[in-house]
Amino acid sequence: SSLLYQSLLNSKTKSSFQFGHLNNKRLDVNKPDNANPTSIHSEYTGDLLSSEWSVRHKASKSFSLNPGIQLKTERAKFKRKDNGIISSMGNKSLFSQGLFLQNHCSKNAIGLSFGARYDHDSVSNNALTYNLKPSWEWAPKSHLSLNLGTGFKSPSLFQLYDQTYGNEKLNPEKVLSADLGAEIQNKESRYSFHLFQSNYTDLMGFDKNFRSINVAKAKTRGVELAASRQLLKKVEVSGN
Repeated sequence: SSLLYQSLLNSKTKSSFQFGHLNNKRLDVNKPDNANPTSIHSEYTGDLLSSEWSVRHKASKSFSLNPGIQLKTERAKFKRKDNGIISSMGNKSLFSQGLFLQNHCSKNAIGLSFGARYDHDSVSNNALTYNLKPSWEWAPKSHLSLNLGTGFKSPSLFQLYDQTYGNEKLNPEKVLSADLGAEIQNKESRYSFHLFQSNYTDLMGFDKNFRSINVAKAKTRGVELAASRQLLKKVEVSGN
């Protein structure tokens, strides 16, 4: 369930408040068969409470500012029986809070978006991440952009506290990403081209006993092409 409340503070400033609650109860049973001779029975119960307050201030057509704060509380318990081996996690909770600021400014055909976020939780301590995106609109509805950013992913309660597979010393994943892209649009067609790369550190995985560990560094890179064309008023063809 979720709730959203928005209010207009003045002609240039809007305030938003969001509240959400997610409850998850799951029972998984895998009976022995020829393909898998082991018996698995697991029960999971958890809920997530989240709230966010933000303000969007549009000072002019070319400048906007968006600060905010986010709070989350996750609680869960878990029990698993795998071929007679019992693994469990009692009632555990994780509290996190985040402060963020997003800014966008533009002049003529040049635009710049900048965002920063500070997170603190009860397990992984502190993290400061950012996002920087300059862009150039060389023609109407056509632009070139560069997107640079960092991010992190905290371990789940299961990865931290499960008796058999958990690891309380697990570090959060960190990533540095870059994306260079171009988009072209006219009355009937849209085309886009992107080059991207992401470098990960403290990547989370499993050892030979399926215990959660930080395994290594990793790198991903690729190219993405997409195109679409309006054939008729209500018919469009696209591919990527």
